[in-house]
Amino acid sequence: MPDTVATAIKWMYFGAVVSLIFLPIKLSLMGSMRSRLQEQGNLSPDQIDTVVRVGTGMAVVFSLIGTGLWIWMAKVCRDGRSWGRVLSTVFMAIGTLSFFYSLTQDAPGWAKLIDILPVAVGIAATVSLWREESRSHFDPFA
Repeated sequence: MPDTVATAIKWMYFGAVVSLIFLPIKLSLMGSMRSRLQEQGNLSPDQIDTVVRVGTGMAVVFSLIGTGLWIWMAKVCRDGRSWGRVLSTVFMAIGTLSFFYSLTQDAPGWAKLIDILPVAVGIAATVSLWREESRSHFDPFA
């Protein structure tokens, strides 16, 4: 396996760890979400509780899905599956677009800023996967 692919796989496993580490941070934002909703005064206390519960559930589910995708893509790319390299790139593009969308949302500045780490990890992994040295690992005719 070329060093560039090994590096990409390390980045992917690091991305999985980041997804898990960021989960408690995302969950800590639920308190500030509750406060902002209470200040706005548009929702009843029961509605606010529902929004916070749904937000908490979504944070947990998406964090676990993200972790699983990082690990799955690392294994697929390690095995030399060319579609894995393409799918990893698609996931990175979706993550990047999601990051830019999150910048438009009402959240503390630090919360928006930390979201750049998974994007940077995805870009680093993707660049490594598409380097010329990686081609032989994914090209069955090389």
